[in-house]
Amino acid sequence: MKLFINFSFVLLFIATSFANNITNNLIKLPKHFKTEKTFSGDLNDNESFHLIFSKNKQNKMYTIHPFLFNGKEITEINPFENNEELNIISFHKKNNILTLLLSYKEKKKDFLKRVNIDLVTKKITESTPTNHEDFSAVIRNKNNSILLYKEDDKISINKYDGDDKKEDYSFELKKYSPYEDFFKNEGINPIKNDEFIANGSVASLRVYFEDNKLIFTKDDYKKNYTKLFSFNLDSKENNQLSSIEKHYIYTKENLKKLTSFYKNKKLYLFGNNKKNGIIKIYDLKSNNSKDINLDASLISKIQGNDNFEGFKDFLKQAGKNKHKTTITANATTNNNIKVRVDYVDANYSYNYNWWWHHQQFMMMQHQMMMRQVNFSTPGGFGPVQPNDFHFKSYLIKKEKRYFELVINQNNDLLDTNEETIYKEINKEKYIDKLEDISDLKKESSCFLKDSFRYIGYSRTLKAFTIMTNKLK
Repeated sequence: MKLFINFSFVLLFIATSFANNITNNLIKLPKHFKTEKTFSGDLNDNESFHLIFSKNKQNKMYTIHPFLFNGKEITEINPFENNEELNIISFHKKNNILTLLLSYKEKKKDFLKRVNIDLVTKKITESTPTNHEDFSAVIRNKNNSILLYKEDDKISINKYDGDDKKEDYSFELKKYSPYEDFFKNEGINPIKNDEFIANGSVASLRVYFEDNKLIFTKDDYKKNYTKLFSFNLDSKENNQLSSIEKHYIYTKENLKKLTSFYKNKKLYLFGNNKKNGIIKIYDLKSNNSKDINLDASLISKIQGNDNFEGFKDFLKQAGKNKHKTTITANATTNNNIKVRVDYVDANYSYNYNWWWHHQQFMMMQHQMMMRQVNFSTPGGFGPVQPNDFHFKSYLIKKEKRYFELVINQNNDLLDTNEETIYKEINKEKYIDKLEDISDLKKESSCFLKDSFRYIGYSRTLKAFTIMTNKLK
């Protein structure tokens, strides 16, 4: 906390003359650039990249200024321009090539531009813009990005792998087919699997990426089942779909809620009402399944939450309309799985891309400040916008309401607690600390292996600086 609050005062001792863009690890753009926002992303355990978005007041072009930071020195890369304002959709790195996927709107149409930055030679290559209409979701992996486009009659998939040629796939949603009903009136919510997941999505329709396959799932609590099918990106015929499977929770009790999570060819389901709950694990490879009923026999096996008050209270709260249930599965260092069951506020929204979440949060904070300036009475805020619900849930301090169970590869319950491969990070805590720095604006941040890194514009120094804080 002290590091965050005091850093701007420390910087006051740094020289503030700017002969070039970078002096003493401070970045100052020429005066004819009006800064709009920033963006930060991780490259590896210690290195990050940072983008400053601006508008050139001389030629009216929108400009992106890229910078690299290794924790000690800032490296500048030549900026690139566009006629229209750019927004980042995804990024990934492969073979020392950083790929940025950037969208923009021109004449009421959406376009996507791919920009490759060679991190060794610093050479920038821009692709010919492509159509970006009907964009639905993005799956961002470390070395590739997969974009999904949803139309009434088909799903299109574009895979960007390093700086290789873009691969295109699609499958039709034929009328009266199960796939048409599967996607009808539903947005696609992607789920990230290469980090610790505390609470998964509460959306009905989800997509996972595993073994170069897209796995789509859809929950139906009224019928007590989850539908699943996969699309293989290795298939030579691009339109081959697996058949839709239905995985049921069988119970005498009527379930009020149902949620699921997919990992390593297993589907984890949790169904409950206010008095009863059941976890069902389907092994899609062996077609075996296992039921775990929430009862007193499980209490000794509960892990990860010393404040857990028992299943009676948990189910009573989880069954309320103001709450939604979640289930996740995180791999442990002993090659087992830690299953976490939780409930969240009804306005909670899982967001796959942390960096997008952070910057939207910062934008919301700025808008709220502007509203407070513009309106003098409590009634001046007007009706709540849809996005406000998303961020209100983000601001709520979460209590430890969850319980965890450790299971082995045969789905047997274990008595020992185990560390997960990916560590749980309280990202809200670091954002809160960033908010304490009143001298900063236009911040963006990213998480590295052991640190939190961010860029921001110092009002005092009239320059951008990049800072790093250790994760605790």
